[in-house]
Amino acid sequence: MGNAGDHAGSDEATLKVTSDHVAGCEGLRIDLAAVMDATMAVELRDVLAEAIASNKPVRVSAGPVEQISTGCVQMLLAGAKSAARTDRTFIVSDQSDAFQAAFDDLGLDEISENWTNLE
Repeated sequence: MGNAGDHAGSDEATLKVTSDHVAGCEGLRIDLAAVMDATMAVELRDVLAEAIASNKPVRVSAGPVEQISTGCVQMLLAGAKSAARTDRTFIVSDQSDAFQAAFDDLGLDEISENWTNLE
């Protein structure tokens, strides 16, 4: 796995997937882009599906996020549900203020808080 895509040729518009220690074992880390708009939702879905299918724990780093669309929030929720169904660890760490605000705006603040408590 490497960079999952390239929107406008900028590192800020790609999802970066690397190996990482997650929940005490070898897993995958997905670094979100600064702008997670509607065009990124399909890419996020595909990257999450591939990561979860790898049967490794998954950590999504939301630190760089400055903007996130409802579609991307939905993809993260679907990814978390899929990971839970297959008994995989799914953590969203380093949540930026903008990331947390998006979840708050949608009434999902409790979910985003629980993701950080899994570490």
